[in-house]
Amino acid sequence: MKINERTRMIVTLGLTIVFGFLAVTHSITSEQYIPIYTMIITFYFTSSSKEVIKNDDKTE
Repeated sequence: MKINERTRMIVTLGLTIVFGFLAVTHSITSEQYIPIYTMIITFYFTSSSKEVIKNDDKTE
């Protein structure tokens, strides 16, 4: 199943805003925030990287 770029961006930004809000309101601690946010960013950039690699393979 292919997740398009816009959907991935919306999910990443939405989660960033939610976890940012939770961190500012002290609902979660920094020890909880950092690993979750790292996973979100890793998901976004690895998914984007895989798509770029696939597109490069098709052009050759």
